[in-house]
Formats: sequence, C-alpha cells, structure tokens
Amino acid sequence: MPRFDEEAVLRRLDRRRGRGFPAALRAALAELVGGKWRSLEHRQDEAVLCFDTVVHDGIRVWGKPADRAEAARFIRALAGREHAVTTGGLIGMGSWWRVRQWTTRVRFRKLRDADIARVLDSEPALDAAGAYKIQGFGLSYVESLRGDYHNVVGLPLPFLDWLRKGCP
Repeated sequence: MPRFDEEAVLRRLDRRRGRGFPAALRAALAELVGGKWRSLEHRQDEAVLCFDTVVHDGIRVWGKPADRAEAARFIRALAGREHAVTTGGLIGMGSWWRVRQWTTRVRFRKLRDADIARVLDSEPALDAAGAYKIQGFGLSYVESLRGDYHNVVGLPLPFLDWLRKGCP
C-alpha cells in the first residue's frame, strides 16, 4: 500500500482562507485520520483508533517543522497570540468507521528569543505540529487554554466519552 502523504493534505489546507477554512479543516482531518487508518495493516475484526492534530489560526496551518530554524519561526509566530489545536479522531472496524474532531484554543505568552531557544533545546519540536508539545516544556509558555488540555496532547478526552456513548 502506498505511504499516505499527510504533508500534501496540510499544504492544501494551508492554502484555504476565510469562511471556507472550517469546512476544509473538517475534510482535511477526516482525510488525515482516514489515510492513516487505511494505511495500517489490521484484521477486519480489530477496532482501530487513529488521531491527527492540526495547529492553526484560521489563516495559517503550522505542521511539523522541517528544521530548528523553522521551529523557531513557528513558535515566534504563535507567541503572544491565540491559536487553535484541532484533533481528529477516528474509530474504525472492518468497513465501519466514524470520525469526530475537537478544538482547543491556546494562547502563548510573549516570548523572547532566549525563551524560544530554551524551548527548542529542551524538547523534540520537529515531530510536533506547531513545533511544541504542551505536555512538555511547552506548557510553560501557555498563557491560557480554552478547551480540553488532552486534545492539545493529541488524545481528546471527549473522544473517550463519545466512544462510551456509542459514537452517535
């Protein structure tokens, strides 16, 4: 099976602007988690959970940075501003699957270059959307959070409640 290209999905999403962004985000997250699900080797009787997270502000999408310099640019752009972290979750078994998404608003405090360097020295920012992990050193520069903290980590607790209720 060909490898799923999640970067292509994020590039398409990043070109969307304005009122069409929420619908494009829903479609992109469904494509991201669906692509992961289809690329996994699993038996028809196995339940599979897939998640993917997008960091955005409705104008720009911050994926995983290519290098340290890009990670610093991402964090600098997010500093002193609010952004959204939207996680798509999929449960699938055989040909049945359901997708949901959750969004948490995060505001970073203003950061100096020394703060950004300390962040980049302390955690692996290259494998995280937006170049930060809230469960690591990233929490120290969060000024406020509206929504589910665990959504920003990548496993929204409302997803578990949704599963418990039978995925309505």
